[in-house]
Amino acid sequence: MMKRNSFWKVLLFGLLALLLAACATTKPLAPFNAIDLNPMLTSGDYLLKANNLVKSIRYLGILGILSFGWGDIIITEIADPNDNSSARYIEIHNSGASSVTLTNYYIIRWTNTNAGATANINLSSYSLAAGEFLIFAVNNTTLNSTFSAGATTVVDVSAGGPADSNGDDNHAIVTEAAGQTFSHTDANTYDIVDMFGVVGEDGSGKWHEFEDGRAERVSTATSASGATASSSDWNCFSDSETWLAGVDQNAGNSLVATTTAFTDNGFDPGSWDGYRSVTISGNSGFRTMSSPVAGQIYSDLLSELWTQGMTSADVTSGDANVWTYDGSSWSALSDITGSGGGSSLTAGQGFLVYVFADTDNDGTDDLPATLSVSGTENSSSATVPSSGSIADAAWELAGNPYAQTIDWDDVTQAAVTTSCYVWDDATSAYITWNGSAGSLTDGLIAPYQGFWVKGSGGSGSLTIATADKSNSSGSFYRTAQTYSATFTATSATKTQTFYLSFNEGGDVGMDNYDAHKLMPLDMTPRLVGTTFADDGSALAVNNLPLDLTGTTVIDMDILSLNVLGDIFETEVEEVTLTWDLSNVPTGLSFTVTNTETQETVHLADSDEYSFLTQEKGSVVYGSSGVNSYPMVGSPVLSLSINTLTQSVDTGVVPTAFELHPVYPNPFNPSAAIRFDVPAVEDAIMHSLQMRVFNINGQLVETLINEQMQPGTHKIKWNPVNISSGIYMVQMKAGEKTFNQKITFIK
Repeated sequence: MMKRNSFWKVLLFGLLALLLAACATTKPLAPFNAIDLNPMLTSGDYLLKANNLVKSIRYLGILGILSFGWGDIIITEIADPNDNSSARYIEIHNSGASSVTLTNYYIIRWTNTNAGATANINLSSYSLAAGEFLIFAVNNTTLNSTFSAGATTVVDVSAGGPADSNGDDNHAIVTEAAGQTFSHTDANTYDIVDMFGVVGEDGSGKWHEFEDGRAERVSTATSASGATASSSDWNCFSDSETWLAGVDQNAGNSLVATTTAFTDNGFDPGSWDGYRSVTISGNSGFRTMSSPVAGQIYSDLLSELWTQGMTSADVTSGDANVWTYDGSSWSALSDITGSGGGSSLTAGQGFLVYVFADTDNDGTDDLPATLSVSGTENSSSATVPSSGSIADAAWELAGNPYAQTIDWDDVTQAAVTTSCYVWDDATSAYITWNGSAGSLTDGLIAPYQGFWVKGSGGSGSLTIATADKSNSSGSFYRTAQTYSATFTATSATKTQTFYLSFNEGGDVGMDNYDAHKLMPLDMTPRLVGTTFADDGSALAVNNLPLDLTGTTVIDMDILSLNVLGDIFETEVEEVTLTWDLSNVPTGLSFTVTNTETQETVHLADSDEYSFLTQEKGSVVYGSSGVNSYPMVGSPVLSLSINTLTQSVDTGVVPTAFELHPVYPNPFNPSAAIRFDVPAVEDAIMHSLQMRVFNINGQLVETLINEQMQPGTHKIKWNPVNISSGIYMVQMKAGEKTFNQKITFIK
């Protein structure tokens, strides 16, 4: 007998399904219609999300950042290569989701049956970003020439230390105990974080022996063990026949007695396969994913999740909850295990899955769920797409093909825009990176993560190589200097960030480094902050040339959006705009003008500007493709970038500060301002400020506010948004002030 509540839920769902069917005559057929199978469907959760996705599908706005639930600082590999003791090493790894500073961390080693540790490595000078490896080697040169650790940091700690093990020793990562001074010989002074082996037990003939071989942590053992190691967490490879006959062997793992195993299961410093598992957490919703194993069967990766609407899924009825994208349209997966329906993944391919929080259809939410894959991590370069190319202005759903983070800046990009896009559930907005600016930190793309790119010029493609792997989530050194400015709009409950960047490939119009401000996946109240290209395209990152001249005016807008049905409605809200100009090219001044109130703010003279957004009508989705936000009405702000053409003559160093007569005076459109900066003993730079005021004493513009080297300087001032009249140029240097009247004639 059906429960009363279930009856009403089913009835409600049926009515909603009929409503969808009725709408199908006027709207595109939804590729993700919901069927009442999983309990989340009965709540309407999938239905609502699917309806949003139907809208979003038209412009491919469907990315979901994956949530990783890994553990701690752990040991991942210990190596004792046969007949090559100089190539011994121990590898540690941050399997967590955030960076860890290793202050008061140590690696210690117990030799053979010793109950007291015999050596240690102090880790206090190191830190490990999420996903990063650190290797300590007996001989750095020998290790890299023998195995190649790639970009992984390798520290030479010489012989006799914790890295110098002959395969029957025990190892641990420890931290200094509270109130104690660490000593590896005194167990009371440290707490064990992660353990390999058994203290006081020689590894010979035991599960933890790796003589002339190696010990490698299994891919699912991503959390620190504490003081007690588990044999099931390790695969140990040894050349000892007696070890295989030992009663303590770990029969559940790959215990190998021959040296041929070192070829099949070879030493791989910096490439542990622990990333072959990922934890999906959070709530029901869409995730865009990829696989680090080429040829991976979907059912292998998704076995812990509810699947439906496909051959060999949990249920074959209902609408499929896994989809692929071929560069122009979406296709529901038809077979999750077999040979048909695109059931295996190619390296670098992204795909979409709707994740149900109830993963086993028992009425209870089960997330987080850990997904794992079998097989060997893809070790070759991945070409995206695997066949064909990305057409001009077309969007491609790519994916990280490796079990480590990749750096977008290192990916070889042909005929695609320089920006990549990821949907961030936390901010309910796309995050992006164009090589120098954006909210996707340093352009790092996590394992299992899908991402979008856009074709530019036809026959586009990506080549993702193993060298593109990153072992860090922090900043990177680059060969070229990059410049950027950050703008942040904040209201009482919402915030939004957008960017300018500057490089030699920049253009005042659209260029390959511009990143679109894409429409969102979900409809929730939000702020939208954007600048506009000259064709009206809304930009999350507006890229400009390094060699700007004169004055560049850019439309800027902040919209406060509320949800009304299936549209966004603009509304009035107080917003505060802040900025960071610490990394912009020299010689530029920035002015923001409110086009409604005519208020003008010189960004060098203020930290913020508060104003009211405007009620300007509705924001609706576009009809096809990935769409940036439309320009609604007139932009509320205008950003002026004034170029101060500067030159300096250091041939004859002046002996005193001086402001020379401005020429021409009166002037239009620009005036040359020349001034002297003297040499001072034990100083090479002077702090100098040059500003322009109107006749009422109000600040018009700050031309210079920085350190200046000695010499005779000349700048060209191109005023913007000022009327004809008399103005005052003021130069302040230390306690000295110089003033000069000038006249501007329009």
